[in-house]
Amino acid sequence: SDLIYDGRDCYLVHAPRLETANTHGTGCTYAAAIAACLAWGLAPLPAIATAKSFVSKAIKLARDQRLGGGQGPVDHLGAAGIDWRPGEATWEACDPARL
Repeated sequence: SDLIYDGRDCYLVHAPRLETANTHGTGCTYAAAIAACLAWGLAPLPAIATAKSFVSKAIKLARDQRLGGGQGPVDHLGAAGIDWRPGEATWEACDPARL
């Protein structure tokens, strides 16, 4: 889960956790996907949830791939080719006073 705080409201954005060593590039991919979703005109919270869904699908598609000898990359192209927008990510409000 990711904690989102905009200075006033607090949210937790959730997606299923997947066990895999193929997570190289998830942070950069997540940031770029958020920027793309904002450029499409989505509001910040839906943009973050949509980006998280994209990254989750990219991790899932790469989960069993064997590339190189270390931590493998996520499958960006595979995730881009499927309908990820409805997504696996959800969000819920949280209390910023409890942070």
